[in-house]
Amino acid sequence: MRYAPLLTLAVISCVSSTPAVTPTTQTTKIGANGATYEFQRVVSDNASEQTVAMPLDRAWSALPAVYETLGIPPATIDSRTHTFGNTNLKARTQLGGTQLSELLDCGWSMAGKNADRFEVTLRVTTSLRAAESGGTIIHTEVSADARDPGHGESSVHCASKGALETRIVTRIALHPAP
Repeated sequence: MRYAPLLTLAVISCVSSTPAVTPTTQTTKIGANGATYEFQRVVSDNASEQTVAMPLDRAWSALPAVYETLGIPPATIDSRTHTFGNTNLKARTQLGGTQLSELLDCGWSMAGKNADRFEVTLRVTTSLRAAESGGTIIHTEVSADARDPGHGESSVHCASKGALETRIVTRIALHPAP
C-alpha cells in the first residue's frame, strides 16, 4: 500500500493534456406549466484530449473494462475507428456510484443542483488514435441534457466538469497489460 502514491504520481506524469477551455456561465429561463424557472449553467466545449504512454491496441482493449467500472454500458463499439461509448445513457442522481453533480454542471435552482434532481441523458464517447510518440491519444466527449420530470419537456444543457474524462484516461493508464 505504500507504493500507491508513487504509482498515482507515475500515472499522472505519463498523461499529458491539452489546455482546458475556460467555461463561461449563462443564465437560462424556462417556462413550464405557467411558471418561469431560472437555471444557471456553465458552458464549455465538453471535450478532452490526452495522451498516454501505451500502445493503441492496449488502450483499446482496456476501454470495455474502464466503461464498465464507470457504470456506462457500451452502445457504440467501432474497432475500425477505435470509438467506444454511449450516446443515449439515461441517469438519475448517480453514475457508477458517483453523484452526477460531481461530473456535470446542469445548473441549479432553489431546490438544489439540477444534475442530482433531474433526469439526465448523457452522451459519452471515447476515440483513440496512435500518437507520433508511440503512445495513444484519448479523445473523450461528454455532453448531457437534463429535464425536470415534474415540469414538462423543457431541458437544460449540462457542461462536463472534466472529472469523467479524467477518470477514463486514468483508468486506461492504470489498466494492467493483457
